[in-house]
Order: sequence, then C-alpha cells, then structure tokens
Amino acid sequence: MLPLEFVVKMLESLPLVCSEGDYTGQKENIAELELGKIAESDLDQFLCFMSVIMADHKKFSPVACRRAALQLQLQLNMKGSVPQMEQQKRWRAIAADVRDMIKSNLLIALPTTSLCYSITVVEIIACIAVMEIPLKNNWPDLVPTLSSIVYQLDSGGKESAVEALTFMCQKLKTERMAEYVGYIMAPLLASLRMDQLSNRAQQAILNMLMSCFEPAHAYFKNSGEHKIVMQAIFEAAESSDIGTRSIALSLLIKAASFCYQHLKDYIDVIIPITTAAINSEEGDIHEMGLQFWKAVSQVENPRDPEGRRILQTEQREASCYLVENNRIKIVPCLFAQLVRGEIFANLSPEDSDVANNSSVKAEQACYDTVFKGDLTLEDLEASNATEKKQSKSDTISKVDRASRKNRGETFKNKQSPDGWTPPREVIIYFSELCEDYPDTIDRYVLPLVEKKIQHADWRHRHAALWSMLVFLKQMDPKHAEKTLKHIFPLIRGVIRDKASSRIRNTALWVISWMVEKYPPLLVVPATLQDLQLLLDDLIACLNDGEGRVSPSSCIALTSVVKASHTLARQQADGDIRPPTSVLSPYYDMIADQLVKAAKRRLTAAFEALRQLLLTSPTDCYWVVLETTNELLLLLRKVVELPDRVGCQCHEAVQKLICVVLRNVVEILELGKATSKQLCHKFMTYLLSLLTKFPFGMAREEALLAVSTIAPMLDWELKLHADSLVSYLTLAISSIPKNDPALALVVDAIGTLFRVLDSEAIPYVSKLLGQLLILTDSNQNLPTEVKIRCVAAFGQMATAVGRTGFQMYMTAVLRRLHFYGELSTAEERYSSKELREKLLQTCLETYSSLIQSILYRGTIPLTLELCSSSLCLKHISKLIQSITTSKSDLAEKTRTAMAHLIGNILLEFGPKKALSHIPLQASECKSLLAEVVFHTKGNGQVASICRAALSEIEMDARRLN
Repeated sequence: MLPLEFVVKMLESLPLVCSEGDYTGQKENIAELELGKIAESDLDQFLCFMSVIMADHKKFSPVACRRAALQLQLQLNMKGSVPQMEQQKRWRAIAADVRDMIKSNLLIALPTTSLCYSITVVEIIACIAVMEIPLKNNWPDLVPTLSSIVYQLDSGGKESAVEALTFMCQKLKTERMAEYVGYIMAPLLASLRMDQLSNRAQQAILNMLMSCFEPAHAYFKNSGEHKIVMQAIFEAAESSDIGTRSIALSLLIKAASFCYQHLKDYIDVIIPITTAAINSEEGDIHEMGLQFWKAVSQVENPRDPEGRRILQTEQREASCYLVENNRIKIVPCLFAQLVRGEIFANLSPEDSDVANNSSVKAEQACYDTVFKGDLTLEDLEASNATEKKQSKSDTISKVDRASRKNRGETFKNKQSPDGWTPPREVIIYFSELCEDYPDTIDRYVLPLVEKKIQHADWRHRHAALWSMLVFLKQMDPKHAEKTLKHIFPLIRGVIRDKASSRIRNTALWVISWMVEKYPPLLVVPATLQDLQLLLDDLIACLNDGEGRVSPSSCIALTSVVKASHTLARQQADGDIRPPTSVLSPYYDMIADQLVKAAKRRLTAAFEALRQLLLTSPTDCYWVVLETTNELLLLLRKVVELPDRVGCQCHEAVQKLICVVLRNVVEILELGKATSKQLCHKFMTYLLSLLTKFPFGMAREEALLAVSTIAPMLDWELKLHADSLVSYLTLAISSIPKNDPALALVVDAIGTLFRVLDSEAIPYVSKLLGQLLILTDSNQNLPTEVKIRCVAAFGQMATAVGRTGFQMYMTAVLRRLHFYGELSTAEERYSSKELREKLLQTCLETYSSLIQSILYRGTIPLTLELCSSSLCLKHISKLIQSITTSKSDLAEKTRTAMAHLIGNILLEFGPKKALSHIPLQASECKSLLAEVVFHTKGNGQVASICRAALSEIEMDARRLN
C-alpha cells in the first residue's frame, strides 16, 4: 500500500464530481487510475485511509476530505440507486475491525463536515446504520452520539446529525426505531426553539420529527411533551420559508391522524393556520391545508379508499367534533376556493387556445371524476369524437377568435372565465363535508348560495352553482323537498348568464340534478307558471353558439323529461305509460328542437331524444311516430351520402340513430299500420347501411336493431329475407373470428329462422352450411360465438323440422358433442359464466333437436335411428359429465337438463329412455320435481317436467 500522503495527493487531483466519471486532462486520468489500483489491491486499507482523511479536517484539506467521502460512498456501493442487498453484501465483505474503524471515523467526521459534502457523510452513516442496527450490539454508540451532537446548539454538525437521524428513521422499520425513541426525542425536544435555528436546521429537525412521528406519537401522549412539539409546529407553519411551512403542515396532518385527541386544545391556533394555507397561492401549501381537514374528517367520519363512508368501525376514537364545530369557518374558506378556481395563470396570451381547450378538458374531467356515475349521457366513443370535431371546427373556434383580442389582459389579471377550472380536491372535500353533516347545507351553504348567486362578479356566481353541485349528489329526497323549492327560481335565472358559457353550462347541470332529485319542482306553485320559461331557456341553450352549453342543455332536458315521467307515473298509479304528463303540451316542440340538434350532429341530443320517446305519455304517441319517421329519414340521408362524404363522423351518427331507434321501436303499437310501416322502413335502411358499410362504425348497433325488429315484423320479415340472407351469408364468411360483430351475425341468423319458421327452409343450405364451416374444429372461435352457433342450430331445427334438417343432423350432433365436452372441461375456460352458458345452450339445443325432429317430421324418429346418429349416446355422456362434476350447477343448467330428460322420457317411454340416461328413476324424479317447484308449475318446461313425472309414476305402477 502506498503512503497516505500519495493517496491524499491523488484525491486532490480528482475533479469535483469524481463519481460521475467526467474526467478531463491527463493528470486527472492518472489520479483516477491510481486510486482504482489502490482500491483493487487492498480495499480494506483504502477504506481506512478514506475514513481517516474524513475524520481529520485540520490535517487534510477540505477538497481531500470531500473527495474521500465520495470515494468511500462509491466503494461501498452506497449510492441511492444501488439495492440495499448489494450494499449489505459489499459491507459484510469488509473485515470487522475495518468496519469498526470506518464507523468510528464517520462519527468523528460528522460534526466537522462542511455544508457542501455533509449530505454524503449523512447518507453513508444512515446506510450503514440500516445494516448494523437490526443486529444486536452492532454500533451501539451511534444513536447516543448523534443525540449528543444535536444537544450542542452551537455545534456546526447539528444539522448533519439531525439529517442522519432522519435518514435512519425513514429507512428503519417502525418497531426498530421504537427502541431509540427516548434517545431521539430528548435532544429533539431540547432543540425545538425555532427562533434560534437556521432554516436548514429547522427543516432538518422537522423532517426528523416527521420521520419518527409514528413510533414517537405514544411518547407525546404519555409524557405531555406534545405541547413543545405542537408549539414548534405552529411556529414553523407560519414561517415565511415555503419549505419549512410545507413540512410543518405535513406534521399537522400527521398529528391529525396520530394525536387527534390533543388537537382540541390547539384548535384556536390551528384554524387560522390551516385556512391561511388553503387560501395560499402556493399549490403545495394549499393542498396541505385541505389535507389537514380531510385527515381530521377521516378520524371523525372514516371512509374507504373509494371515498365511501364506513358506517361501523371498530375501536373508533371518541370524536371531538372538530370539523362539525368549525364548519362556520371551513365552509366560507372552501367557497372562497371555488371562487378562485384553478387559474391557468402561467400561460401567455399567445397560448390562449391551449388554455381554453385545457380548461374545457379539465372541467369535464372534474365532472366525470367527482360525480362519476351520475351522468345521463351514453359514453359512446365515436359520438364523442363527432362532437369534439364539430365543436372544434365550428362554435368554439369562433368564440376563441372573437375573444383573442382581450385574452392577454384577462389572463394577466385572472378575470377570464375561460381560464377557470374547478378545484377538484376542494369539491371532493366540500361534497364529503355535506354528506357527513347534512345540516351544513341549510346552515352554511345555502345562505352563501342565495347571497352570491346574483353577485356582480361571475366568479361568485359560478362558485354558488358549484356549491349546489357538491351537495345535490347525496342529498336526501326529503331534505330536497324542504330545501330546493325556494332556490330553484334563482338557479333558473342563471341559465342565460351572459358573462360566460361556463356559467351557463354549470347552471344547466344544477338544473338537471335538482329536477332529478326532486321532480315536483316542475309543478310546485312557484314554478308552474315558469315551466314554459324554463323550457324556453333550455331550448335557447340547446341552440347556444358555445360548444360546451348545447350538450349540457340536452342533459338538462333529459332530466326534465325523466322528472315529468316520474310525476305522471305517480298520478297514474305506477303505469309505465301514463295517459298524460306535465310536459304533454310541449312534447312536439321539444322533439322538434332535439331532432334539429341531432341533424347538427350534437351527440347528447340523441340520448335526450331516446329518453323523450321512451317515456312519452299515451297522449303524445303521435309525437313518437312523427319523430321516429324524422330519425328514419335522417338515417337514410346519412346512409345514402356518397362515399367521399360518408366520413367517420357520419358513421357515428348512423350508430347513434340505430341506438335510439332500436329502443324506440319496442314501444310501438304493432297492431297499427303506421307502426309496421316504420319497422319496414327501418329494416330497409338497416340493410342498406350494412351492405354499404359492412365494416362501419354502426355495424354492431345495426345488427342488434335487425334482431330487435325481425320478431316485430313477424311473417312480413320474408319481404326482406333475400336481402338479409345475402348480407348474413357474406358477413359470416368475411368477418374475422375475434370480431364481436360475428356473434351478432350468428344471432341474427337464429332470429331469422325463429321468426320465419318453415318459411325459412329455402335458406337452410346457405346459412346452415356457413355455420358448419365456421364451427368446423375452430379452436380459436370465441366462446360467445360458439354459444350463439349452438343456439342457432336449435332454432333452425325447430323452424324447418326433420325435412329440412335431416341431412345436417350428423354434422350438427358432432359439433354439439364437441362443445358439450368443452363446456364441462373447467380448465379450458377462465370464465365460469361463459362455460355455464355454453353448457346450458348445448342442453337446450339437444331438447330442440329431439322436439323438432320428432314432432315436425313426416316420419317418426325411432329409438334405433336416434341411437344410430349417436344423439342419445352424446346426451348420455354429457349428462354423465355434468352429474360427476365437482362444481355446483347453476339453476338454469339444472332446468335445461331437466327439460332435456323430460323430452327423452316422453318420447321413448321411461323404460327405454332410462336405459340410455346415466340416472336412476328416483334421481330423474327428484330433478324434475325440483324444476317444477322452482318454476312454480308455469311455462313449457314445467309442463314437460310434470308430464315426464307422470310417465315415470305410471310405469312404476305398471311394474308393481
């Protein structure tokens, strides 16, 4: 080993950041290489040299001490990114006496280190401590030594000692640190004189307190030392230094969780500190002020991670009612944050377009996140794209261009509504506060709303509207009845606010939630005469030039329609189609305006139309017919557009129209000619759409609509059968196997045969042949498609009978046997529900085959023919697999199996049938009786099971 002086010289020749490897010059390269050779040849001696240099700052230069610390850290692999296991492995490889010398020299060096490299020494000590302390009697003098350094107020290493203790508290487990709480807390409490400490010392002590707060909180409770700690936290929380203030507020949040009972003694000090923090312009400080009260609320009214209230808790602390008793100060503070909002204050006027778009997205995200589950608009991705495209290209861009001249000034002084977005955390906590203490609404919130809703400043009006939203979500209906009547006219007056589209938008949401929460708002004396005015305002907003207002108007109209329907049903003794409603005089006008909005490609208008038509009273049935016809014409128009015009947005409209019409046609009165004409039109346009856009966005909705309308047309479906069969034949062979639309195509095939019955015989060869090709040993076919194919086999057999189905019987039975085995092989399927569904469908299809082939054919099916086709053999194997399975059978599966067994018993008689069924007569009787009991003797299945029971009992009497 070379002499120490040479090592020091090499250290002084290294660059400042030797650990980064950024060396320049030949001299530095030589120093680096020499140090590397020394460490490689005798690592233990090299580490001793480094610790000796660090410990003797008088003999060696600051540069040498600093670089020695970096070399020691580097050689011990104690950089932050190195896993602890690697560090421990490296440390244990060093001789024990060398480890002791390093630890001793580190403690000597700590109080004398300069600020520029003290963090390196602190990290080394902390990392070694984490490896040594868990082992008993290893480095026993560490914590006492650090504590003694902290006691010395004039010591230059005070901050470093505190930081070392902080690192240890952060890395060691709570139970290990509990042994050293006395050593740590005594000097800490003696040092908590904030007026005598530098900012760095304050932050170091506060960080250490933060790190050991959990193991030490019992120490506070038992010793009464919490007064010293809380006083120090309060002083730090009022510091002008943001870092110190932030740590102090974090400690207050910890105190709320671990020392809740002590807070009541300091609440008069805590209130101004936390309200000032909530009102702070600093984002972190503002959030911590809010988090403190959320932590207190969590103790007093616990919630799960999803935000739901926990009604019963074990060992809950006795409440001090801190939140409840201080709502008079908390609520105005929260309201002030709603007034302020979250301003895009850092954007330049040139970034106005970005700011506007960002604020719109942030507001919508807040609606969706805070009030998730309360939206009435269907979440259709394609339709959302349509609306965004329209808004961007039309109204919003016009407004942006018109306001661009004034945007610079408004962003500078934070007065622009377009720069406002709702403060999400404030809204969530405000909502939880109203839920925890419902009287907050009447005592504190509503007086503010009434006072501010007509304020000259748009921000106060907007805050008043959001204050309504935060409590409407969980408001009790009885509470709503007493509360909302007098405030409703004031809210309605804001719908036409001229200051900002954002205010009009929020007002529409409030109106929507109010009428849904308390429908009689539409007919109370204070608003009966204003119903026309309310609808006029909503229609005006529907035609608003701002992109965000029109969709919200549709949502508000939807809520008004729901409310009127609820009232009408109450008056009609619950009749789902009441004779009239309070909106009956306006139905035509509302439908007309919504259709116009739909023609403008407004997504939300389609959902509003759907709700309007589905909940229409009988005296407005003519409006349903006219509106349905209008929508059909719109569908024809977008289908017939030339290919160059039929872009994605038009396909989205096709999808929306199909969704609405598919629901509406189900309420048509089919006995009337007009209704049948509408159904024929719809089917014609659907087939045109599917033919022209075979892979379009609206394909799945169109297929669902086909399966819905087909049974309504009944035998008249044959007028469309050729076109429908042509499409289905092409679709089933061209659609990829993993496409969800394939299952819908197969379902439409089954529906076609179910409706046309024997009239569908001409189409068997085309469609059944395609199904057999699709299911021919295709292991990659999705389970849902397999289920639909098996069901379609049964529907086709039932429809065409033995004459049309006989030639396909063997191929179908082979596939049924294969799928039956799959359905009972549990390891093949991750989804138990799909496996059960496939099994049920196989059993039901076997029943359909036996019933249809036996009773519809001109030649009776004998036992020999059935056996030769392996039908009973396959059924026997399937029932055997089911009965020997360890898993519990679903009720529907047991019913399907009983139905199948009943059919076999009735056809072949008990004696022959039981010889082919792997069940005893008593087991069959038990299963059949169980199904009869569960179905209450009603339906076709119950009738067959009863008849089969009678056959078994008669056969038993004959034998006796």
